[in-house]
Amino acid sequence: MVINEILYDPVPGGVDFLELYNHTGRYMSLNGLRIGNGNEEVMLPFGIIIEPFAYILLTSDTLKYLLEFPQTSLNTLFEFALPIMPNEGEMLFLRRDTLIDIMNYGDELHSSLLASTEGISLEQLSPEMSGSILGNWYSAASTSNFATPGYQNSQFRSSSMGSTSLRVAPKVFIPGSRTTA
Repeated sequence: MVINEILYDPVPGGVDFLELYNHTGRYMSLNGLRIGNGNEEVMLPFGIIIEPFAYILLTSDTLKYLLEFPQTSLNTLFEFALPIMPNEGEMLFLRRDTLIDIMNYGDELHSSLLASTEGISLEQLSPEMSGSILGNWYSAASTSNFATPGYQNSQFRSSSMGSTSLRVAPKVFIPGSRTTA
């Protein structure tokens, strides 16, 4: 279970959300799961089971949330009093008895090309990598309306992709010639 996407600076009249992702092949119970920010810690409601490779969305006001993100599947959305997520940035963690995931969010993780981060969520590039790796977070794409709650992240990269390289053979070629240099 990982923190996979966060909207901490919603548009005026909007609402924060937090997306959790079960990146395992097992069903997981949220019983006893806590979300905190270093100053405040809240326990998730009992009785919620998340399927393998599925998302769950937490927000403090589902009505406001659905006005902005109507494409969200209702069976993944839960109204819940989240810890305060200041627009200036903060730490968020997920734990039971031990730490499960942790991240530090803030505007510095967003694309430097953005004039404002208002209404733009931060997405993990790879949920298989630690949320504490700052380079594993990026702004949601404009083509996805700046958020992908309940769906694969717009900036998703599989950690199994590794690095790719391009090999050209022959190393040098001369246009119009059948020989190589």
